[in-house]
Amino acid sequence: MASSRPASGQNLLLGDVPAVTFPGEQQELPGVQVGALGPVALVKCHLRLVALDERDLRQLVEEVRAETIDVVSRTGGHLGAGLGVVELTVALHYVFDTPRDRLIWDVGHQAYPHKILTGRRDRIRTLRTGGGLSGFTKRTESDYDPFGAAHSSTSISAALGMAVARDLSGGKNNVIAVIGDGAMSAGMAYEAMNKGEQFCGPVDVLGTAFDACYNPIKDKGGKVIGVSYIGHKK
Repeated sequence: MASSRPASGQNLLLGDVPAVTFPGEQQELPGVQVGALGPVALVKCHLRLVALDERDLRQLVEEVRAETIDVVSRTGGHLGAGLGVVELTVALHYVFDTPRDRLIWDVGHQAYPHKILTGRRDRIRTLRTGGGLSGFTKRTESDYDPFGAAHSSTSISAALGMAVARDLSGGKNNVIAVIGDGAMSAGMAYEAMNKGEQFCGPVDVLGTAFDACYNPIKDKGGKVIGVSYIGHKK
């Protein structure tokens, strides 16, 4: 696909470009018709991301990170897990042909950047609200969410099942499981890896590890009223 390099200084998430509807952008906004939005996000789904030049990916990563922080500061949710995989998320969607290639996030709490890049940025500030976006991956929400769990250590088993189905049907797509943030502590993940070699063709398993710290949040009188979580990807 030809490169679509933005003008110098243009924000990749908020650039003024003609409203064009791509697959993955079909969700309706209240009172708004898709395709008539006026200025829309340049990178609103996977197809727009892969049109970028590789030199622009670092800028996109910084914008997705800033957007994730802003969203969680308003809605609450899992911040460290998403921040730890921003680069990975951009890279996966740039390299793989999602949603044809199945990308499975273990638990799904790492998937806020994934949602921003797959046609849901217009609704990302409805995260974890009634009628809004789920705090985890959700199959009914997007074709880019092939598996929904909100429980840890199931991604490799899910990927194994999808790979077996792919092989039986003669498919050629990739299946990718992203697992980490404690999810490798459960036996189900190891059982799936043991079975994988026996029953199916290639499955990509990516592991993420987080160092985390909890900083106390104090009121004006110095009383600890909560903790803030900071994590980063190794």
